Amino acid sequence: MKKNILMLFLSLNLFNLDAQIKIGSNPKNISNNANLEVEASAGRAFVVTKDSSKVGVGTLSPSHLIHIIDSINDPVRIVGLKSGKSTDSLLIVDSLGVIKRLSSLSLGSMTEPWFNAATNTAATSNTQNIYQMGRVGINVTNPTWMLDVRTNSVNSELVGHFVNSSQASTAESQVAIGAGPGAWTKIVGYDGALGFRNYSSNIEFMTMKTWNGFIGMGTTNPLYPVHIKTAANTNLFLENTSGDPDGALA
Repeated sequence: MKKNILMLFLSLNLFNLDAQIKIGSNPKNISNNANLEVEASAGRAFVVTKDSSKVGVGTLSPSHLIHIIDSINDPVRIVGLKSGKSTDSLLIVDSLGVIKRLSSLSLGSMTEPWFNAATNTAATSNTQNIYQMGRVGINVTNPTWMLDVRTNSVNSELVGHFVNSSQASTAESQVAIGAGPGAWTKIVGYDGALGFRNYSSNIEFMTMKTWNGFIGMGTTNPLYPVHIKTAANTNLFLENTSGDPDGALA
């Protein structure tokens, strides 16, 4: 009876032994903090630690739950992964080699400088209304103005081209210039003419025909090099720098 009790006691305690296992060369020399250590012929080691069951590949002192070191080859290869979705998270590696999860949406905002005006997030389509808060330079690395377009050509190269692609006879290309809607002036290109209009009323106060250079004020169809049309008594006033007030022409 005593013999059976002793055997039972020994059997139960076999499962509580604090054992270390070493596989490879010099099996008696095992790291103090290793439960399992496998040493390859190339000197690389695989270890499972005692304190927190960390796994190390290429290191006997893993700092994370899985710690892989290989300074020669790419240390990780995964084959057979399924295709994901655009909304899935991405895996990135920081400067210390630690793998982290990153939202695909936040990645877009980190790399895309143009934002969608509707969502205030990174633009994802070339049909969205987009904006940029900084200066934009074209052919210049240090833009001086909000939009800085320059050319190095010695020829008469266009630095901008504003076109309304409509085929209608009334098609216009418009550019607004000024400090705000109340003070804006619209410069309008249409049918061989360049017009200057009040932004709010859209009244054209000066017109220049681009094919003959005729300038009209008060008329959009100048018939002379300078054509002024007004209901006022004074059509033209010339003032010299000496202050001579007699400059009115009827």
